[in-house]
Amino acid sequence: MRHRPGSPFFFALAALASALLAASACRPRRGTALEVYTFVATAARNAVTVVDLATFSAVREIALGSRPVQLVADPARHALYIMGEGGAAGLTVIDTAKLAVERSLPLGQKPQRLRLSPDGETLYFLEGREHLFQSLDP
Repeated sequence: MRHRPGSPFFFALAALASALLAASACRPRRGTALEVYTFVATAARNAVTVVDLATFSAVREIALGSRPVQLVADPARHALYIMGEGGAAGLTVIDTAKLAVERSLPLGQKPQRLRLSPDGETLYFLEGREHLFQSLDP
């Protein structure tokens, strides 16, 4: 039996080849020292879930003092700044190398926005209830 290009057989073969190539590219490479993670806000549990991108699996859940609202990464300092709903745990700083909470700081009653300056030297936030624009040293 001869199969022609454009037939369902060729489409199935192309899909299988694509799936195999994608799976082999996503497999963890042995002997590499680089670990790559992503951080996912888990609002229902007041936490951040750490996902290993080599295996696409959750490797840790880091508890926070309040519901995470916004995440800002600072790769140069190996830090992740997490703005919560406010109060005593309004800002949580995660050490991304250790995958642990470094410190927590209050940000006022109703923080709304969190931004890191382009040079990474200043962290800005907008306090919504008092309408204040404030800065912190990371």
